[in-house]
Amino acid sequence: MKRFFSAVVVVSLMAALHTTCTPLEGADQEENRFFIGLWEGVDPLDGSSVQVSISDIDRNGVIDIIWRESFFTLCDGERGVLTGTGTIGDDGILRTNEVLTCLTTGETSDGEGAYEPVKKDEILVTSSPTNPVLPPIILHQVSSRL
Repeated sequence: MKRFFSAVVVVSLMAALHTTCTPLEGADQEENRFFIGLWEGVDPLDGSSVQVSISDIDRNGVIDIIWRESFFTLCDGERGVLTGTGTIGDDGILRTNEVLTCLTTGETSDGEGAYEPVKKDEILVTSSPTNPVLPPIILHQVSSRL
């Protein structure tokens, strides 16, 4: 009886782990797959080089963003890092809530981002819903690690 109980517990734990650790299936995973990877571009506003790391660390459909530029105008031309999370909407656009942290001063600035895929050209077009006058940044995928 003890052996049966142990087997039931092990099987139950395995089933629970499988349920919580299974990646997204079908269309959701395919939609995420396009975004996942390292992207690069040039900020047309100030000419800084841009690198954006996009991942789904927990494989739960919540996308993680880490964005760096050679310098940020909003950080008085100094270094900074932008981090955020978001989800892909029914329209296929990744929308994020982001925080820019200036590394020299520690100042932060909140904002929103939008990443629109142009799949036929394999690029992302970024925009800032909180500041729509900013020009879009075109990002090209340089690595897609899944």
